[in-house]
Amino acid sequence: MLVEMKGYVADVSGLADDQLKDDATRALQDLYEADVEYVRFGSRLEALAARFAGIEIWFAVQDEDAEVQSLYHVSKGRVACLDDEERWNDVRGKESVLGNLYRVPPAERAFVEGRLSARIERIQDVSALRDPADIPRFIEALDGPSNAGTAGVEVRRALYRALAWHDSEEIRARLIRGFREEGPEAQETIEYVALRLPGLRDQLPER
Repeated sequence: MLVEMKGYVADVSGLADDQLKDDATRALQDLYEADVEYVRFGSRLEALAARFAGIEIWFAVQDEDAEVQSLYHVSKGRVACLDDEERWNDVRGKESVLGNLYRVPPAERAFVEGRLSARIERIQDVSALRDPADIPRFIEALDGPSNAGTAGVEVRRALYRALAWHDSEEIRARLIRGFREEGPEAQETIEYVALRLPGLRDQLPER
């Protein structure tokens, strides 16, 4: 049986530096998005707790009726499991937290916060408007730490596709840079976008 997530709240302020905080945020999102068997979920949390000893996490697992079935609390490298929906309702209202999936990110953060699928949908909705004023947001989100690595590749592909409706030196430079830095999946998307911008395909480096 796979774990059905209801949400999580994580406080990464106890980690030593920004790189660790970024790594922890991505690891949490990966775990939230993954298909994990229920019997293995506790050990996955224990591994995460050991790797990021200063983190505090509340993970809520839901039952068939979308009610909280179990509440896992990670603190000081230890994992505890509680059956307490009321406690979860208190926790998810905390202020200074990262990874709170119950809050809709403000518009200016919608491409870099929240679930990956929600980011992609928002990018598609905004890009359909074809407003040049959104270009800086697309480019900024491509460089966002939360969209980096393998976990964020589909978000980055959506962002590259969003640039296909516009043409500027800034866009061309970012696409060329992306082609150099990305793996095959994102490179394929950039090639498609480049075909829409006259002469850009010939400017892309060799794979």
